Amino acid sequence: MDSLKFADIGNTVKLQYTKGLFRIVEWADLVTVHVLPGECIVQGLEQAAQSINEPRGCLLIAQMSSKGAFTDNDDYVKGVVECAKKYSDFVIGFISQSRVVECAKKYSDFVIGFISQSRLTTTDKFLHCTPGVHLNNTGDQLGQQYVTPRQAIDERGADILIVGRAILDSINRAKTAEEYQQQGYQAYEEIRKI
Repeated sequence: MDSLKFADIGNTVKLQYTKGLFRIVEWADLVTVHVLPGECIVQGLEQAAQSINEPRGCLLIAQMSSKGAFTDNDDYVKGVVECAKKYSDFVIGFISQSRVVECAKKYSDFVIGFISQSRLTTTDKFLHCTPGVHLNNTGDQLGQQYVTPRQAIDERGADILIVGRAILDSINRAKTAEEYQQQGYQAYEEIRKI
C-alpha cells in the first residue's frame, strides 16, 4: 500500500498514479485518497488502474487523527461514503476515526477493514489498523498524536499496528521494526490470551 494520500482533480491524479518517476499503479495494490476534489479523483484512479492486469483499489480518507482536521465533518464523511458506494469495485474501505462503522456494516461487501485510532466494531469481521504507533508516546509539534504498541492493542483494540517515522527515522530500520513487532505481538498475546 502507498499512503501518498492523493488529493487533486481526476486527470492530475491519473497522471501521478501512472506516470513519473514512481509509476505507483505498477507496484501499489492500494492507495489512500482524499475525496475533497469530488468523485472525479476516484474515477481517475480507477480508470488508470484498468490499464494493468493486476487488482488495485483504494482506501478513502473519511477522518484524520490530527487536531482540528477539516475532515471532522458529518457532511464530508457522508460524501465519502456515497463515493465509496458508487465506486465499490475500486474502493475497499476507509481511513477513519469512528463514525463510519454503521456505513461499513451496511456495505460490508466492499469494506474489508479500517485504519483508525480505536476499534470501531466488536466483530472480528473487520481488521482494525491503528496508525501513529511510536514507542515514545509524545507526538510532534505539528499535531501528530502517538500511541504505544500496547496502547494501540490494549486500549484501542488494534489488530495491525502502523508504524511510520519511528522506523523510517531509525539508524537500524530492521532492528527497530523487529522491536515493534515483538512489543506488538507480546501485547497482542497477553491481551487476547493466545
